[in-house]
Amino acid sequence: MKVAALIVVGLAACSVPGVSLEGKQCPCTEGYVCDMPTNRCFPSNGDGGIIDSLATTSCLGGSTTEIYRYTGTFDWIDPGGTWTGGAEIKQTSAQTNNSYTYKTNAELANTNDYRVIATLRPVTQGTSTPSYGIVLRAQLSPQDKSRYACSFVPKTKELVLESTQGGAATPIGSVTVPDADATAPLTMEARVVGTTLACCIREYPAAKLTGIMNANTASGYPGLQTNRMAAAFGSFAVTQP
Repeated sequence: MKVAALIVVGLAACSVPGVSLEGKQCPCTEGYVCDMPTNRCFPSNGDGGIIDSLATTSCLGGSTTEIYRYTGTFDWIDPGGTWTGGAEIKQTSAQTNNSYTYKTNAELANTNDYRVIATLRPVTQGTSTPSYGIVLRAQLSPQDKSRYACSFVPKTKELVLESTQGGAATPIGSVTVPDADATAPLTMEARVVGTTLACCIREYPAAKLTGIMNANTASGYPGLQTNRMAAAFGSFAVTQP
């Protein structure tokens, strides 16, 4: 009996704890469910749903009806910088100032109002004040740089909404997020309805800007943006606002 007990204790001491898949890219193993908009695995509630957490709960609310979701084919329009595709949409230059890319297809052609959900993580920061985030209403013409952007600035830990109308970007709203981890992945949402913009970061309740007004109602496409840094975007989904 003593020998058997020692064997049991020895086996227990050598056991390896299960590896957590929370936040990892889909597909998922048993006990986890794929969150489709963010393409990440989260613990299952046992009924096929996801256990609610900051990373899985929308910080803007609104419709869950999906219009478009990135599935790995990088056929986006790239007005500048160095972008890749595949499993992640990655901007690989830390020196490029004001680089962005955006998706155009049949589903988005006549969609003026929408919400974008994306997972983002920093790769390499460059000079000045680097930032990365979601683009709203980007213009199809490479000559017209007009667009909106919701960006996170790791250096100052700020969430910023800005408007670019043919020239330099102009901030139209900002909030400081003192508890933000500047090196960790985050889940960002950005929304445009008529002349009203909003954006937030799910993991940080303080990171929220709503009711930001701007006069430009031009239609345009959703996309991604970096400024003087390299970042990876693990998912990109467009839903009704």
